[in-house]
Amino acid sequence: RDSNAISATGTRTDVGYDFERVFDVELLAGRTYQEALEAYAHHQGFQNSTDDMPIILDETFVMALGFESAEEAIGQLLYFPEDARQTFQWDPTFRVIGVVETIPLTFGIGDVRSNVYWLNNHGGMNPSVKIDRARVQEGISAIERAITDRVPNSAVKIRFLDGEFERSFRTYQGINTGFTGLSLIALTI
Repeated sequence: RDSNAISATGTRTDVGYDFERVFDVELLAGRTYQEALEAYAHHQGFQNSTDDMPIILDETFVMALGFESAEEAIGQLLYFPEDARQTFQWDPTFRVIGVVETIPLTFGIGDVRSNVYWLNNHGGMNPSVKIDRARVQEGISAIERAITDRVPNSAVKIRFLDGEFERSFRTYQGINTGFTGLSLIALTI
């Protein structure tokens, strides 16, 4: 836990055992989560386990940590920085088990553009699902039923990643246009 170690910030993305198929993401090195290997610690809760917590990083996060390749990151141990350990009252050791390609899952979070995939197969607040393009309305109805059957009167908000990407892109495109205009004004002065 070297205070001079390289630090990088990524977005924690909770995923299940089949996330690479859901997100259609390519594995670049190592492996993805496997229930036979991670089940014990996952069901006990990693916060109650003395085992290293397996994590999967995207390629952008790997490069931000200074690794020259995805393969070089496999098996490496990572830690929270001191401020995060104090905030969360938790001092885990993470072991990199896989590296995947970077896909746009972070929207409007400053300059953070990388993901740390964290095994949480219990669903959580924002589950991601993949719907057959030919059966979108049927898929949405099934999702809504599944949620309201478990938690009656719950609010269901469905967002599509491509829509979120477009919304985020429009914001950055507007900012870019503004700076281009200011640059042209500065050049004419």
